[in-house]
Amino acid sequence: MYIPGYIDDTVVPANASESRPFYRWLVCDILYVAYRYRTLAWTLGVAEPQNPSCVAVNVTREFP
Repeated sequence: MYIPGYIDDTVVPANASESRPFYRWLVCDILYVAYRYRTLAWTLGVAEPQNPSCVAVNVTREFP
């Protein structure tokens, strides 16, 4: 699965262009109220995730 985007906000002013797919899914381990969870997250930007446990994944949709 992907999220389409058409705005390049790495420049000022932002530039609108043709739509392109972004595949930025990660699986990360988080700690919440003394419980450890594995979560699926969408990332923004081009920097590395702050959480070192995050791993890039490919999310696919399967139809029954």
